[in-house]
Amino acid sequence: MSGSQQKTNLTAKLAIVAIMLAVVLLAWQAYRYFGPRPEYPPPVQARNEQVSEWIRSLVQKSGGDINRLTPQERAQLEVLTRGNGEIALRAALSQK
Repeated sequence: MSGSQQKTNLTAKLAIVAIMLAVVLLAWQAYRYFGPRPEYPPPVQARNEQVSEWIRSLVQKSGGDINRLTPQERAQLEVLTRGNGEIALRAALSQK
């Protein structure tokens, strides 16, 4: 093989690789655009409203006393309020 044939073969191979890469990239973009949509978490404001509503229901149930809650409710309240469950109950009671 002469030098020009090797150059032509190399150019053809590079062109094929470039076309294959473009097709793969196009397929990936098409999948992202037309494919299934990811599920997003609810907006923070909606989540906060759900938590506030739940805390208000606990206030009605317990009268604002954290000792009247079940251990599961108390544990969940502490997790949601980052250890400030009693303060959250008092605040919700005062807003009542």
